[in-house]
Amino acid sequence: MSDSEILSAMRASKFASGFSDGEIAALAKACTRREFSDGENIVTEGDEGNSCFFIVSGRARIAREKGVEQRRVLGSLGPGEFFGIVALIQPVGRTASVIAAGNVVAAELDGATFKRLYDAVTPGAIRFQLLVAKQLGNDARRLNRIFFKAAEQADEAATRAELAKA
Repeated sequence: MSDSEILSAMRASKFASGFSDGEIAALAKACTRREFSDGENIVTEGDEGNSCFFIVSGRARIAREKGVEQRRVLGSLGPGEFFGIVALIQPVGRTASVIAAGNVVAAELDGATFKRLYDAVTPGAIRFQLLVAKQLGNDARRLNRIFFKAAEQADEAATRAELAKA
């Protein structure tokens, strides 16, 4: 997949609405093309985050460490989705691992370029800031669904345990 295919993938994604072709081209040019094989960590939970990623092709799993050599899969990502932004905004380690589920091609945006784009005061930079805000909102909603599902499962298990005692 060539760099022009990264540009095409970005143009076709949901995030592209509101951006001019020139702004999307500049963002694509600022990214580095990366390839990951099945099972390879794209990012690892706890590691310092110094870049974010846009999935060009393939799928990846989002997972948290559950114990020694155990992972809990929280969700998945596919073409057109960004991840890794939280680690660039807050000085914390990666909040989860993202693992390639098959071959993945991603566009990596380094932290310095991200900061330059985020801090600029231009119409394109403001749209980029809105993109980041939307992505953070999407991430928060995804986590809420996971937490609510886990709480429901815990409540159901507690109810079954109470009924078994009766």
